[in-house]
Amino acid sequence: SNKKVLLVVWHDITHRKRVEKNLNELARTDMLTGLSNRRDFDERLEQALARRKTAPQALALMLIDLDRFKDINDTLGHLAGDTVLRAVAARLREAAFDIDVLARLGGDEFAILLGDGGAAESAELLAARLKVAMSRPIPIIGSSVTVTLSIGIAYCQGELTARDLTHLADRALYDAKESGRNTHRALHAEAG
Repeated sequence: SNKKVLLVVWHDITHRKRVEKNLNELARTDMLTGLSNRRDFDERLEQALARRKTAPQALALMLIDLDRFKDINDTLGHLAGDTVLRAVAARLREAAFDIDVLARLGGDEFAILLGDGGAAESAELLAARLKVAMSRPIPIIGSSVTVTLSIGIAYCQGELTARDLTHLADRALYDAKESGRNTHRALHAEAG
């Protein structure tokens, strides 16, 4: 007899794909705050700069440090410090609008990337909103702390590399800290 056998092998990979997706998200997320991490931020900054080559638009990079955060960790402990970082992340998320990326770069350093026609005005407005958002005390175990922010803003009209834009924002952040903290400073780049 000439019987034909058809063998069908079916393997459901839905679970594996879900796990891969979750692992990819974990690799791009700061575990403490749920924000993007440095790796994700760096990639998205590069993408935003690449997009500008075909569709030029203003771009603003904000680097944000918590003022005297080390004092919180040293006097109240790292659990209190973690509570403060989570609260700051939540307030950044609440105050931010029209942003491309909000990330925790590590330690007490955060970054916001704004890419729109009014990036400069948006960044100035956001810096003011963040100051107001941080004026409310943050409850921690048996107490509360008030945290202020130093913010460095780099505005880019021309073509800059991610490294150059970050360096410019870093310089502005340093200027803000030198000016007594709890403030923001901005630097403009007209490269390209």
